[in-house]
Amino acid sequence: MPFVFIISIIVILVILFKLNDKRVEKINRKHDQQVKNIIETYYTVDKVECIYRENGKTELVFQDNSLNLNSYQVKIVNGFEDEKVEIKAPLYNERDLNDLFERVLAETYFYISKARYDGLIQATA
Repeated sequence: MPFVFIISIIVILVILFKLNDKRVEKINRKHDQQVKNIIETYYTVDKVECIYRENGKTELVFQDNSLNLNSYQVKIVNGFEDEKVEIKAPLYNERDLNDLFERVLAETYFYISKARYDGLIQATA
């Protein structure tokens, strides 16, 4: 009888841990999606006001703030219809939204038309 009781407690604990893992994963997915939505909404190519490029880094200046990116994250495309923001970030198990934002931003690519790029580029930051 005590053996059955111990086994049932172990089974219940395993089930509770599995449910908790799924809940945590769902919360992390929600945070990831929130950060991706913020980037896609507030950091669009048409909202870039100025571009600074220096030492392998590119700074995209927006109305309220700026993003410091690696130069390979800003790609030149031929036409305005090809402009986009592409996020290639996987699911991160990050609880701090600031760290999550930085990690997702590191996997974000801005495709800017040559005409817009030439009009916004500045000499130095």
